Amino acid sequence: MRFRDTAFSLALCALLAAPCALYASDRLGLEPPSWLTAEDAYYLEGGIVDAHLSENISLAGFRSGALQEALEGEVGNYIPCKAAALLGNAALQRAFIGASNVAFQWTAYPAFYGCEYAVIPGEGRMMAFPQASNAEHAALAEEVSEGLGDASERWPDKRFFGYLATDSHYIEDSPLHSLASNGVTYDQIQDSLAMSAQEITWVDGSVTYDEFNEMWYKTDHHWKTQGAYLAYQRLADAMGIPDDERVRPDFETLEVPLFRGTFARSGLDSDYADEVSYVPTSYFESLAVEIKGEERSPESLVHREKYAAGNWDEDAFANHYGEFFHGDYGLMSISDPESKANGSLLIVADSYSNCMEYFFAGSFEKVYVCDPRHYDGTLDTVLNEYSGVDDVLFLMRDAEFVSAETLAFLSE
Repeated sequence: MRFRDTAFSLALCALLAAPCALYASDRLGLEPPSWLTAEDAYYLEGGIVDAHLSENISLAGFRSGALQEALEGEVGNYIPCKAAALLGNAALQRAFIGASNVAFQWTAYPAFYGCEYAVIPGEGRMMAFPQASNAEHAALAEEVSEGLGDASERWPDKRFFGYLATDSHYIEDSPLHSLASNGVTYDQIQDSLAMSAQEITWVDGSVTYDEFNEMWYKTDHHWKTQGAYLAYQRLADAMGIPDDERVRPDFETLEVPLFRGTFARSGLDSDYADEVSYVPTSYFESLAVEIKGEERSPESLVHREKYAAGNWDEDAFANHYGEFFHGDYGLMSISDPESKANGSLLIVADSYSNCMEYFFAGSFEKVYVCDPRHYDGTLDTVLNEYSGVDDVLFLMRDAEFVSAETLAFLSE
C-alpha cells in the first residue's frame, strides 16, 4: 500500500512539475525538442492560447471563472508531449469505435468520440459529417441571392457567372449523407443562390461521390487541382473560351511533403495523407503578379522553387495547400504580358481559387482576384476602380458563399 501511494505521489508530482519545467525553459531561452513541448500541438489546436493570465488575477476574475480559464490555457501551453497525448488519446478512442464496428459494419465512423469528422477506411479518406438544413442558412442564402441580383442589375454591361464549389458536406451518394436527418444538398444551396440572381449564368459544380473521391483531398475540404481543373473546364465552356486557349491538364504531383489537411488535423488522425498536385502552364514564368499593390513573381502563386529546394513547413499537419499555392489576399491581379487576349476577368473567391486563378491568364488581358473576407470594400469599389472588367465570376464553397462577408461585399 505504501509503495503504491509513494509511486502515485511521485507520478503526480512529475505531472505537476513538467509544465513548470517547460515554462522555466521557455523563460530561460532554452530550446527543447518540439515533440517534448506543446509546440507540435499548435497545429492541432489552432495555435498557442493567449491566456491573459495577469489581467485576470483578482477576486473578480476568480468569481467569474476567468482566472481559472486563463490558468488552464496558460498551463495548456506547456504540457509536455501534448501532440503525442492528443493523437494517442484519439487513436485509442478510434480503436474502440473500430472494434464496435465489427458488429455494426458501418462504412464510416467518427475519428473520435464527438468528432465532426469521420474516417472511411474502405476509401482511405476522411470527410466532414453532413450539415442539416436550417432556416437561418436558407434565409442568408436568399439575402445573398438578392445581393447578387441587385449587383448584376447595377452593372448590366458585365457578364456575371456563379460557381458553387462542391464541399464534402453535401455529396449525396457519399457513405455519410444518409446518416444525416434532412441533410442539405448541393441543389438546395444553388437553387437558393439563383432564386433572385436570374441574370447570372450559373455553372453546375456538382459531382458524384466517385468524382469527389478522385478530385478532392482525402484529408482536407479543398479540391485537388484535378477538381479545380474540372471547374475551369466547365467555366471555360460557359464563358466561350476556345479550346486552343485553354490550359492543358498536364498535372505534376509532389511526392513530398505529404499533406494532412483540416479533416486529419481536427480529426487527430495521421493515418491518411494526400499528395499535392498542380498544372505548370506554358505561360507561367511570364506572368505579372500584383498583390496588395506590390509587384510579385509568379512564384508567389505557386511556390515551385521553394518546394523543389525542400523548403516547407515540416509539421505533420502543416497547411501545404496554402503554403504551396498561396494564402488568401484581399485583392490581387494576374496577367500574361505576352498574351494577345482582350477583356478582363474579376474572380470573387475564397481559398478554393488559390490553385487555379492563373489558368485564366491566357484567356484574358488581366485577371483580378478578390476575397471578400480580406477586402476592405465592396464589389462596386472594385468595379469602379477597374472599369475594364468585362466578366465577374463568383466562385466559392457554401461556407463562404452564404456568409455575412459576401453579403456585405455585395452591398451598394
